[in-house]
Amino acid sequence: MIKKTFAAAVLCLWVVVLGALFVSLNYLKTETLPSGGQDSPGREIVSNIISGALRGTETFYDSLRKHRVPAEAINTIIGCLSELIDFRRCKPGVQYELELSPVGDVVLCRYYVSPVEIYTLKKEKGHYSVFKEDVEIERHIVKISGEITSSLFESFGESGEDDRLILTFADIFAFDIDFNTEPQPGDRFTMIFEKYFKDGQLVGYGHILAARYETALDAYEAYYHARPGEKGAYYDAQGKSLGKHFLRSPVPFSRLTSGFSRSRKHPILGINRPHLGIDLAAPTGTPVLAAADGVVFSRGRRGGYGKQVVLKHPGGYETYYGHLSRFARGIKTNIRVNQGETIGYVGATGLATGPHLDYRIKEKGIFRNPFSLRFKPKIVLKGRSLGRFLARKEEMSDIMGIAAPRYEKRLGSCKASQVSLI
Repeated sequence: MIKKTFAAAVLCLWVVVLGALFVSLNYLKTETLPSGGQDSPGREIVSNIISGALRGTETFYDSLRKHRVPAEAINTIIGCLSELIDFRRCKPGVQYELELSPVGDVVLCRYYVSPVEIYTLKKEKGHYSVFKEDVEIERHIVKISGEITSSLFESFGESGEDDRLILTFADIFAFDIDFNTEPQPGDRFTMIFEKYFKDGQLVGYGHILAARYETALDAYEAYYHARPGEKGAYYDAQGKSLGKHFLRSPVPFSRLTSGFSRSRKHPILGINRPHLGIDLAAPTGTPVLAAADGVVFSRGRRGGYGKQVVLKHPGGYETYYGHLSRFARGIKTNIRVNQGETIGYVGATGLATGPHLDYRIKEKGIFRNPFSLRFKPKIVLKGRSLGRFLARKEEMSDIMGIAAPRYEKRLGSCKASQVSLI
């Protein structure tokens, strides 16, 4: 009898323990929230730890509601994070993690725009703080080289790197080479650049540290160098800046369809007349860049040139941009523009058979062939700055000399805030 009573007591004790354990686990997983706001009485949080991602056209608010986050918590999250994030520009794929207390208060929220752009909302000592995390990323240095077969763009594609890198490469030499017209089969290119990773995933490229373009007759070199307290720029092997007063072409990766001529048969009018500029064909809407720093002299329609912008520059120069489809936002008479700034977009307004830019340069009242003009460098390094530059250049030249078409080396880690990614 005693044994039966003892067994029954033990069994009851186990039932109590298991019941308590079940209740505790269930309490950690779900908790009924107090009614109020937009939440109905008895509504439960599915989990204290919530992970989600924006799908399709849904907003951050929609996604939080879908996960049954209480209205008061949503208001806290969006209200605080709005100090750093414009939620009107949410994109599909953005991920987030959220931790709520058993009563539905926000403990922690992380909003992942990208692997290196993470915003955090955290509650400490009863107060919320919001900040952008400084993520640690891995830095690699990479060298690639190749030979032109048809175009720089197509030959670069064989490297497997992102197209934004070759656009930057072309921009470096924009003052000396027109990649729309000048590349020939057999030309060679080489570049050394920074590449950054987070947990094995590519997050972006840093600077192109060195670049070289070789033709049958010439070789062009560029080396990145940052002078103390100034933004970095590119210099040739002698320390002269590649940045000159005028861009070689105001439309990157366009195609020359008509050159500078004193007499040319007009494709629409059918008569011979001077063509005192060059035609650069590109798709409608392609950005047109200011060839140099200057002031907008005129903006509007001008007969056969259609929509046209005219800029005035120091030294008695003027540049003309015709057949535009539209003008860039903010471009109007008498405003200043910077070299490389978008002033309009390629089109076919006026007398034009297809989308292209009619580009002209006038020097002291006389139109000149844009491709025949030569301009002096803006900066020439001297003294200690030149010495530092030459030492760095030698390091890059050693890597350039590596015979293999591709070379890659891990250099360590750094904070994402310390680099500028493209």
